[in-house]
Amino acid sequence: VLFVVLVDAARAIPFEERNALHHFYSNSEGLYWWDNEHWNDPPGTECSWSGVRCDPLNETVVGIELPMNNLQGQLGPLQDLRSLENLFLFGNALALDLAGLRENYSLRHVDISNNRISGNLDFMKWEKLVNLTTLNLSYNKFLLHQLPDSFGQLCSLEHLDMREISIRGSLPESFGNLSALRIVKLDNNGLNGTIPASFAGLTALQELHLHNNPNLGGIFPSEAMVTPALEVFSVSGVSFVSDSVLDWLVNCPLLTVVEMTGVLNNEFSGTIPSEIGTLRYLTTLNLGSNRFWG
Repeated sequence: VLFVVLVDAARAIPFEERNALHHFYSNSEGLYWWDNEHWNDPPGTECSWSGVRCDPLNETVVGIELPMNNLQGQLGPLQDLRSLENLFLFGNALALDLAGLRENYSLRHVDISNNRISGNLDFMKWEKLVNLTTLNLSYNKFLLHQLPDSFGQLCSLEHLDMREISIRGSLPESFGNLSALRIVKLDNNGLNGTIPASFAGLTALQELHLHNNPNLGGIFPSEAMVTPALEVFSVSGVSFVSDSVLDWLVNCPLLTVVEMTGVLNNEFSGTIPSEIGTLRYLTTLNLGSNRFWG
């Protein structure tokens, strides 16, 4: 019996991680979660708690995955979970304190969308989150005065979703450094200024959603862009100008959706190339209220 106890103790997660999980549970009203199985069981059981993911040796917590589980309340910092890689808490009613995430440098996938999170994102140390692959903050009440230059240091980022979180200001030139980006969703915000020429560096881009940012405008840098994997291009309700955007899009053979309606201020123009009919996967093409012809 003594031997078993020693083995279990050796495989228990560190005390500070267990303590962090206890605070997480109490601060987010764990008694009222839809699924709270095994939470607060004895030391050594933490890796069996519902939604807790550990490394293969069960020695450290690498993930908290509790989406749509009736989590609510104000959460404190998570910096004691130093090996945390995955944080999936979307679809709850949380008021999360993101200040704690500044110290979680191991984070790879974060989805805290559709909560009640508010506050200022300007304090985030983006340059420290170099392992981040997925970031979904959409449908919350953040305030971000402007994406800082340091955002361009998220060199592993592939999926960015910041829809409807009140981003202001212009996109930094460093945004083009995110060469691994496949999906960009920045629609329904308050972006302004122009698209930086560095966007030409987003060669892995598959989806670009910028619609409903009426003060985002200027010349769209389509002439410099090479995006053979592009599938979705959605820029309705912005203020772009370009006479070559369709010539760029016909060189994107995987296109399925093009939304470019100029109901607000778009002034795309130029001849509609006949090659657009060769886009075999295209299902939606909306060019209304622009200045195309042909």
